[in-house]
Amino acid sequence: MATEFDVEMTFGSSAEDVFEMLCDHEYQELKCTETGGSDIEVIAEFFDDDTVELTMKRTVPADVPSFAKSLVGETIAVVETYQWGPAGEDGSRTAEVLCTFGRGDTITFSGQVTMSENGSVDDSERTVFQMRAAAKAKIPMMAGKIEKMVRDQTLRAAKKENEVGRNWLGT
Repeated sequence: MATEFDVEMTFGSSAEDVFEMLCDHEYQELKCTETGGSDIEVIAEFFDDDTVELTMKRTVPADVPSFAKSLVGETIAVVETYQWGPAGEDGSRTAEVLCTFGRGDTITFSGQVTMSENGSVDDSERTVFQMRAAAKAKIPMMAGKIEKMVRDQTLRAAKKENEVGRNWLGT
């Protein structure tokens, strides 16, 4: 059974500006660095139908309990991929996300993302990035603990990503 979680980030810029930031190599490298990543590779593929595949590869320190460290080692390879659909008339977008930890698909999270302007009168929260995801670990007897750890670390990283993004956009 997977562990479900939600992530919400807000930005004081238009959805178009936020999406441009998300596709910027320098921003993604900064975000990955600020969340503990090294050996960072960013790949953005833009297609004629206004869709984008955005992949960030990085190595992060294995900030895990001792029971999990024996499984993953001192570092963990992370591959995070977003399949962004075309922009709506209002600049909104949706994406499918898949994030793998380590080799193969033993530990992952996947889900859906929506990014849209919310019509808020508070400009600091103009655009909302929402992700509904589920962490899944295919490790008998430890799956639940590992899934909760993935959820918790993803939520901590999202908080930092939101801070980095707001600073990048100057909002």
